[in-house]
Amino acid sequence: MTHNEYRQRLCDAAEAFYFAGILTSLPFNAANDSEQHCDVSSAADAAVSVGSRLNKLGAPPIVNLGFSIELYIKLLRHLVDASRVQGHDLHKLFLGLEKAAPAVASLVIKKHHYARGDRDEFLDYLRVEARVFEEWRYAYEKELLCSSADTLFTLANAFRNAIKDLHPDMVSAFVHPERQD
Repeated sequence: MTHNEYRQRLCDAAEAFYFAGILTSLPFNAANDSEQHCDVSSAADAAVSVGSRLNKLGAPPIVNLGFSIELYIKLLRHLVDASRVQGHDLHKLFLGLEKAAPAVASLVIKKHHYARGDRDEFLDYLRVEARVFEEWRYAYEKELLCSSADTLFTLANAFRNAIKDLHPDMVSAFVHPERQD
């Protein structure tokens, strides 16, 4: 796989999990008889548009947003030095990115809605959520887990916005080109 193919796949995967995190955060109606639908799209539409939307998911948005952050960090690192880093620990992955590309890491920190350039505060957010993907994908095995989809969304947006600023040509498969009339 070429460098360009790898970076595009990584971008598309990060975006897919980012949007999955957003969509799985929506309240929904679990009593919508989803098994009566012929495809997942119509079942999903019924879940979010029919009846009262009282049900919320815990782990899926957290897992999806956490994984999107991991993939965004790996994408930034690959764009810097063509590395294909391994691991799930967001804090360690970010420190590796920061060592390889301090200016890129600094931009991510500046893009974070709450830290706004404060490295220590940003690292605190990452430390708290460092192993979110590993821990929350098996949430049913744990006695107690704490996380916030909003915190993860804000972190994901910092990485996502940094990528958009640094690599405006990096467009995911989910973005449709402007209509040419």
